[in-house]
Amino acid sequence: MLKPGRRLLLASVAVAWIGTASAADKYEVVLSGTTRGELTVSARGGAQESHYQFSDRGRGPTLTSSVTYDSRGWPKKLSVTGTSLLRTPVKETFDCNGGNARWTSAVDSGTANCTGFYYPQEADPTVTTALAKALLAAPDRSLALLPAGHARIETVGRHRIEGAKGELTLYFITGLDFGPLPIWLDDKGGLAFQGQVWIGAVRPALRPSVDAMLKIQEDAVQARHMAAAQKLRKVPSGPVLFRDVRMYDATTKRMLPSMSVLVRGSVIERVGPAAEVTAPADTQVIDGAGKTLLPGLFDMHTHTALATDGPLAIASGVTSIRDLANDIDTLMARKKLYDEGKLVGPRIVPAGMVDSRGQFAGPTKLFVDTPEEANAAIERIAGAGYRQVKIYSSFKPELIPPLIAAARARGLRVSGHIPTGLTMEQAIELGYDEIQHSSYWLSNFAGPTAPPKNGIGLPPVPPGLLEPGSPDLERLIALMKSHRTVLDPTLAIYQDFLLSDASKVTPSLQGVADRLPLVFARTMRFPSSLQPERMAQAKVSMAALKTLFKRFNDAGIEMVVGTDFIIGLALPHEMQTRVDAGVSALDVLYMATLGAARVAGTSHQVGSIEAGKLADLVLVRGDPERDIGVLRATDVVMKDGVLFQPDEVFAYVGVGPTPK
Repeated sequence: MLKPGRRLLLASVAVAWIGTASAADKYEVVLSGTTRGELTVSARGGAQESHYQFSDRGRGPTLTSSVTYDSRGWPKKLSVTGTSLLRTPVKETFDCNGGNARWTSAVDSGTANCTGFYYPQEADPTVTTALAKALLAAPDRSLALLPAGHARIETVGRHRIEGAKGELTLYFITGLDFGPLPIWLDDKGGLAFQGQVWIGAVRPALRPSVDAMLKIQEDAVQARHMAAAQKLRKVPSGPVLFRDVRMYDATTKRMLPSMSVLVRGSVIERVGPAAEVTAPADTQVIDGAGKTLLPGLFDMHTHTALATDGPLAIASGVTSIRDLANDIDTLMARKKLYDEGKLVGPRIVPAGMVDSRGQFAGPTKLFVDTPEEANAAIERIAGAGYRQVKIYSSFKPELIPPLIAAARARGLRVSGHIPTGLTMEQAIELGYDEIQHSSYWLSNFAGPTAPPKNGIGLPPVPPGLLEPGSPDLERLIALMKSHRTVLDPTLAIYQDFLLSDASKVTPSLQGVADRLPLVFARTMRFPSSLQPERMAQAKVSMAALKTLFKRFNDAGIEMVVGTDFIIGLALPHEMQTRVDAGVSALDVLYMATLGAARVAGTSHQVGSIEAGKLADLVLVRGDPERDIGVLRATDVVMKDGVLFQPDEVFAYVGVGPTPK
């Protein structure tokens, strides 16, 4: 539901492209190639004051910041007021006085010695450039951060960019996120551009050169990750034997004890009882005692934005993903690098997203407002090698039939949100193969006059819906069964953004909270956007979704596992949410392995541990049938016959080691 900022989640935009600017500067905020906001900066009373806003499908921050810097360029006094991305109130302050620092924000407060650069929890694009300048002035180009963390900066290169006066310098800042944060500065240290393909802040004069700067920085980022890939990939010199493992058989949804799996090259050669599978003399043997071998996991709802998404997925045992909305011009190039092993990353099943133009249009380049544009969008999606089209929330209902007709003619699968003016049942009857997000299960019964569906809210539970034999529910189940509709519920994101507790990282990441980069972890603490009375209703609705999930599963409705959040790290919590709903862990594992592969059209290659299939495997410590949370304890991951040590891959992107 929340689409890409830095990591396909604009919720973390404060880390994604925070920068600074000179007095009286103006910047355009560009989302998916369209200007949707601005930043203005001025000097007032010795402080730098900035006003920052953008609009993204009805969301987006509106912030006023005032910062006074000391002689080192560190914040001495700071205030940020306004509303956040999710429209929650913002009131953040920092003050360094007499060597003592004090801060308060929507998620924390504290005191410390003034021994670091204060990095706000909420900020506009002025603070990171100030950090970059302070880092450049530091003796070793590194600084401690407040409240926690450490940042470094490195010079990547100088470039002459059309529209700039003189050359611009590209820098990488590390320590704020999983990977390097690119930032472009001019010779006076002012911000020129900071962002990536989905979102960025740029000087108006440089707006026509954004693509050129993105290409330069993307090439530099890729070179860094390609060099790392050669160290992180462990290509076996001979066969590999996973010996005496507990093995999940996805074809029967059973755990099999004392099994062994022999891999040769990129293919599974033999699977059988440990006593019957012997290893050739040159075999690398991996002892599986007390551990469980699973098919590589599949996240069916992602938006991969950065090269660091690949290592996060692989280290987490996610060897396949479905990308449901991305930049159509760059995704297939990233997929190719993953497939060739030049970057560490999962297999990608791509889908192209379409929407109609308007205030709530989604982040896509594929806009459709006429039947002709529907045909053109499908031709572009199919021509790019995509297998699926995803319809977004603002799509004009009258254009769904011609779009689906064009998709069927090109052999594309159709899924999506339910646009305003339609019910879920009507969308299924029009030809949807799959529905993204479980909130539509409830809004279906409000009828076509329901409020616009452009948010992340949870509708109230319709009266009588959960009663035994509810005719409305039975009608929906019968319709889904007759059309073989697949559901992609993304249950956990409602907990993450509606039922979150600002004192903790968001629920999907709580199982890895102590392993996350410190600055990133702070940005993953969200105050709920709901008022108390709506919070109570949302809790009831969330419980209803879990009940419906169990009912649909028991009725034989096919469902897949997708997170719409941080790739790899969020998957265990999404699966735990399903177990908490009363579905067996073995069924949930099927949804994230063979079930997903069947829906994605890749089950002939992956999804189960069978001789002749590609060797995508994950060995975890413990038994996920008893505790699905052990999926976080990845011990060994194999993709396409290549081995990865998860702790080594996690360390590369700043994540702590897996649980022992």
